[in-house]
Amino acid sequence: PALDAASFIPAPLVQALSACERIAVLALPPVFGLPNLLPPALAWSYRGRSSAPVPATAPAARAPHVVTVADAVPPSELDLAPLRALALTPIPGASHIDLRGAEATPASVLGSLASADAVEIHAHGFLDLKRSDASLIALSPQADGRFTLSARDIADLHLPRAPLVILAACHAAYTAPYRHEPWGLPHAFLLAGARAVIASPETISDAEAGGFFRAVEQHILAGTDPAVALRDERVRQLARDPSSWTRAVLLFD
Repeated sequence: PALDAASFIPAPLVQALSACERIAVLALPPVFGLPNLLPPALAWSYRGRSSAPVPATAPAARAPHVVTVADAVPPSELDLAPLRALALTPIPGASHIDLRGAEATPASVLGSLASADAVEIHAHGFLDLKRSDASLIALSPQADGRFTLSARDIADLHLPRAPLVILAACHAAYTAPYRHEPWGLPHAFLLAGARAVIASPETISDAEAGGFFRAVEQHILAGTDPAVALRDERVRQLARDPSSWTRAVLLFD
């Protein structure tokens, strides 16, 4: 938290980068995953894949399959404020599966990922170093009492359709303070085969997250580069509110 990423890159270099259509940042921990490394008006991402990124467009031969997770009810002992019921506009041309309420369990979410071209998880994110060295997603409890989705759960998966993953949860992009790897939920999804992950290491607005992330997702599924789609929606939000939480939303690919 003491690192001020905005001061890392000299102003002349930032000015030179402003002419770039798109920027990929290769950074080691603890810089990897810090917000505000580059100005919000630039299209940039943290490059975390070990291989070349897959194409930005969804396969043309089929409609994209979108999985949305929302309205989970985590255990009351976590003392998390209830999230408002999520209403999202369907994406034209896409097939949708919604996991909501009691259906939004870790097992059901993990089971849905292999067939997804895009995954949007709207839930509470929290840090509990007794449970995990990275941030956790709080879902509804399943029969065995388990209710969290962790980076360890994700890293063991194989995601054959290279989905776009949107983590609309507070602190979902938190990166563990290791020096040997940028460990966290975004890195775990990339290891599993996701082509891009969008998340924030800071708090997000429950009231605004649905509309913001769905707009970014729709543009990406239509073929826009994820960094450009995120940049454009972020700039629109900051024009209305210069202090918007969207400034800290990051792309990992």
